[in-house]
Amino acid sequence: MAWYVLTLTDSPLLVGFVTTSRQAATLFGAFTGAIADRFSRTGIVISAQGFMASLAFVMTLLVLSENVQTWHIFVATAMTGLARIFDMPARQALVADSVPVEKVSNAVALNNSGRNLMQIAAPVTGGILFSIVGPAGSYLVLGFVYIASAMSITFIKIKSSSPIGYTNSFWTTLVQGINYVRNNKTLLAALLMAAVANLTAFPFNYALMPVYARETLNSGSSGLGLLLSGIGIGAFIGSIVVASMRSIENAGRIGIIALIGWHIMTTIVILSPIFELSFGLIMIAGIMQSMSLVLVASILLGIAVPDFRGRVMGLRSLAVYTLPIGSLITGALITQVGLIQAAVINTVLGGILIAGIVLLIPTIIQKQRILIAQE
Repeated sequence: MAWYVLTLTDSPLLVGFVTTSRQAATLFGAFTGAIADRFSRTGIVISAQGFMASLAFVMTLLVLSENVQTWHIFVATAMTGLARIFDMPARQALVADSVPVEKVSNAVALNNSGRNLMQIAAPVTGGILFSIVGPAGSYLVLGFVYIASAMSITFIKIKSSSPIGYTNSFWTTLVQGINYVRNNKTLLAALLMAAVANLTAFPFNYALMPVYARETLNSGSSGLGLLLSGIGIGAFIGSIVVASMRSIENAGRIGIIALIGWHIMTTIVILSPIFELSFGLIMIAGIMQSMSLVLVASILLGIAVPDFRGRVMGLRSLAVYTLPIGSLITGALITQVGLIQAAVINTVLGGILIAGIVLLIPTIIQKQRILIAQE
């Protein structure tokens, strides 16, 4: 999507707007999290996937009819983002619901490794597909992928938890979730870590990478796809590392170290003018990315009682709202001060914010039992 916009507009700023439009709906994360605790989480995920498939097919028709315009892309991206904000908390809560409580951290890591495998294959496949069949064929395949995803959800067997239903009003359900997180400092710190990651680290993937691939490495869409697959390979390795951990009592401390390392690697990658070197460095960045995010999710789902998992992960989705802000700022920084300077600014700002979290909520780096007994 970002590459398509770049080829249509030749504007790094509009590339940043793609991510902004995709993630804008995360503002409603707290509400969709409450919905995930009131209705069938399986039904929510299937409905969201079906809606995204419909959007992909509509875009296919627009491209084939040669009526597609830039604003169509932004609208479709925004609507996809809206569907995903319903999908995300329900899907992540299902991961914990489908296993015994003592296996939550392993389930989170394995779920993330599956996503990473798709991240390895999808960019390469997407880049090659875009080169061969163009955007219409790419949207068509994407639509069928969403349908397959919806069908796969029907095979999940739930081990724990069920929707809390209508015992309380929707507003009460929402407020209870917010208070639950506010009263648990470790949960709050984990959510802040996620917000920082999306504000200053993830824009590397969405705003910096397309411009870097084209202007520094002189690569086309296939080259960009290979670079993004490098992130996926590293992220897969990072997920497996976390999944193999017998104890993650130091999840907060390891997560903080990984988050700092991820920020540093984004700047180091941008400084590389050699494709092969960049690919290796990007893999290391992917390892740091995955370890930090998996450990954050393990803390959230491991500590939260089952009936609050949807709302906790809804607030985790809300933390993603910093990504469109970060991508927009990053796109503007690239335009105004240059690619390398934008990467350095993001890294320094991220480091300052991470230090602030540790200073204000030191419990995040203290030993703790992540998978507590659920009441």
